[in-house]
Amino acid sequence: MFRNLKEQIELFRIWANAYPIDLEQRSGEWECDYNEWNLLYDSFAKFLQACPVEKWNHEIIKDVLYIIARDNEMEIMISDLACNADLLLVVADAALSSERDAKWQVAAQLGKLSSHLQEAEQLLLKFVEDDEEYVRRQAFMALGTIHSTYVEQLAEQIWNREEEGQEYQRIAVLDALSKVDSPQLKEYLIKAVEDGRQYLVSYSSEIEGRL
Repeated sequence: MFRNLKEQIELFRIWANAYPIDLEQRSGEWECDYNEWNLLYDSFAKFLQACPVEKWNHEIIKDVLYIIARDNEMEIMISDLACNADLLLVVADAALSSERDAKWQVAAQLGKLSSHLQEAEQLLLKFVEDDEEYVRRQAFMALGTIHSTYVEQLAEQIWNREEEGQEYQRIAVLDALSKVDSPQLKEYLIKAVEDGRQYLVSYSSEIEGRL
């Protein structure tokens, strides 16, 4: 079954390599222009059913992470994979050194695990330190979803981090603190209003309305 999936992935690679490399043409949802996603999804689903986690090797994981990263709009493949908690944990460990669009999808799915919470938490704490702002944001919100005690410990550090995506990191702080019902939330809602940036203030108002 991996041979069939690998053939489909290689066909995608060929198409992707021939796609215009101009950054303006490759921005956004360029992968969605591929016409054979249904074949990829079908091959991926059949492979997941046929190949137990014990048989996954470095080559398989590398190719799977590559195609998951390409499926970053629909997120069908990562959703299918995440149905197997053991498999998600194996792939998540490898994803730490993968590319951005694989990492943030994996981090988001770790927050949906109803089992293996300790393992998921330890992986998310690594994703929270990633170089990519969006990966860190998704990982921190996922920590909130699994009600990690680290949310309150990390909130101030993340709130004060100076970076281009600071407004969105601060939104993630509000999101995570609200999920864990933290007594710190009210303090950060005040800080959000003082910050004054549009999306942050709007999100703080939304949370206020739910309290």
